[in-house]
Parts: sequence; structure tokens; C-alpha cells
Amino acid sequence: MLLCLTGELAGRCMCVKQIRCELKESQTSVLRRIGTLEQAGMVLRQRDALDGRRTIVRLTRDATIALSRFFDMIDDSSQ
Repeated sequence: MLLCLTGELAGRCMCVKQIRCELKESQTSVLRRIGTLEQAGMVLRQRDALDGRRTIVRLTRDATIALSRFFDMIDDSSQ
């Protein structure tokens, strides 16, 4: 989820292959994690409109809100 968040903050989308390379995990493991997050309503998968072979992974609105709250809470506790 953090990879998707950092990608979105940088104005770019993360595809499954980029996530797999960053995590240095097998395609199967990454797809399982993404599937679990998708079932939990935290991410959405969609085909890349420019390259149908790529699958883009995006945070849902709820996930973005939850991560923002989490980081706000950490920031508040460090002060």
C-alpha cells in the first residue's frame, strides 16, 4: 500500500510489475497480496488504457484516508 501511496503522491501509477520489482517477490506472492488488499477494499486493479498488458494498482479512497490518519497519528505522537 505504501508503494501505491508514494506513487500517487509523485503523480504516477504503480503497475503490478513495478510493485513486484520493488518488493523483490514472486509474481504469485504479489498477486496474492494485491488480491487480499482488493478484497479488503484497500486497492483497485485496472487495465492500463495505453498498454492492455499492464495492470495498474491504485489505493481506494478509504485506504488513502486510513493511511493519512495513520501518518497524522504518528506525527502527533512524536511531538
